[in-house]
Amino acid sequence: MKELQSLREALHSIPDPRTAKGRQYPLWTVLCVVALGLLSGCVHLSEIVRLGQRLSQAQRRGLGFRMRKNSRFYPAPGYTLYRELLPRLDLDAFAKALNGWLGQHRGQLPSTLAFDGKCIRENLGAIVTLLDVEEGVPLAVAATTVGKGGEVACARKLLQSDEVALEKAAGFCARQASRRN
Repeated sequence: MKELQSLREALHSIPDPRTAKGRQYPLWTVLCVVALGLLSGCVHLSEIVRLGQRLSQAQRRGLGFRMRKNSRFYPAPGYTLYRELLPRLDLDAFAKALNGWLGQHRGQLPSTLAFDGKCIRENLGAIVTLLDVEEGVPLAVAATTVGKGGEVACARKLLQSDEVALEKAAGFCARQASRRN
């Protein structure tokens, strides 16, 4: 549960593109569901929506979902909210916040890495994930509004980002290896 709360806190700084009137759900709660879906391998928006609807009431409460008036029920957002919100979202801010969160929960850079690109159907963009092959966990993500074919440019951008800093890690490993010899 504390991991969900830390994810919520990491996504709290992303600017909300909606008007005050259209904010039934706090942005960070919606983005937590999106992040959980992407990190779980969801490809379709409908899969992300279903994942949010499968969260327990305790998980929804932990993510900051608001309780329905006169009940003890925390409703999950529906498909329309995601469909309208995601195209207007600052994807770079989302990726940066998610990378920060992933960095907080990572030990050290693994020795074997791989990329996994996922296009979110309905032309909402693409997510590229840098994975620790040994552990099977994501290390960093990058997002693009370009669908199919945009993953390569997005992967290059991710490799050059401060969140990953593979050049710095490669230099450190080379120095360590030369010291051992």
